[in-house]
Amino acid sequence: MKKTIRLIITDLDESLLTRDNRMPDENLRTLKAAQEAGIPVTLASGRMFRAMLPAAQKLDLRLPLVAYNGAMIRDPQGERTIRFHQGLGEEQSRQLLEILHAQGAHIQGYLDDELYVERDDNRTAGYAKKDIDSYHVVPSLSSQRPGFTKLLIIEEDPEKMKAIRRACSVVEGVGIVQSSAIYCEFLSGKINKGTGLEFLCRYLQIDPAQVLAFGDQENDIPLLKTAGIGIAMGNAVQALKDAADDIAPPVEEAGLARMVRK
Repeated sequence: MKKTIRLIITDLDESLLTRDNRMPDENLRTLKAAQEAGIPVTLASGRMFRAMLPAAQKLDLRLPLVAYNGAMIRDPQGERTIRFHQGLGEEQSRQLLEILHAQGAHIQGYLDDELYVERDDNRTAGYAKKDIDSYHVVPSLSSQRPGFTKLLIIEEDPEKMKAIRRACSVVEGVGIVQSSAIYCEFLSGKINKGTGLEFLCRYLQIDPAQVLAFGDQENDIPLLKTAGIGIAMGNAVQALKDAADDIAPPVEEAGLARMVRK
């Protein structure tokens, strides 16, 4: 029996957007056609809210966006009302920063939808290419006021990434997830894209079973498992493909658009 789709929700990087941050015209046309047909669309990303806005504006999205892997849900239009926000606690932030500094990690902190970094290097510059128009360089993230929405590290060595994740796993009440091979994110409690989708479904008064979701990374697993139909991109990590209901062609082939039409 076919399911009635009442919401399409998609990850951004390498799901809706290509590796060079471009939205294929086929994806744009198809998602606009879906909205014209009465099927609303929104985004779920590890990105900060304002880094999601260019794509949201291009699609003329009206529904709240699931930002920061579910830690913030916020309207993209009008007053940009925050519908939900849950950041790291003061003690969680303190412990994480202590461990990450000891590990020599490249750390980024997000506070009031602003990006704070301790090192202004090519890793920061490369990250900022994802629609972030400015960021703040500070002597120490530990000196900032408590309330980080999330912390993120950039690490290209897989073994070092594993070691950092293990070291941080002792901090209670913190969710740890990778949003790419080199990005690892630290969030409050059980916050994830799946909890973000659940909130959105309650807000819209729809059944998660009526949701079509797309993703490509480890942090998309809760999103696909929560949605009625979860689609992994052809370029997705294997763990997500294993959790998906179906697999779309790769993002470079506008696989999202093809699967929406299907």
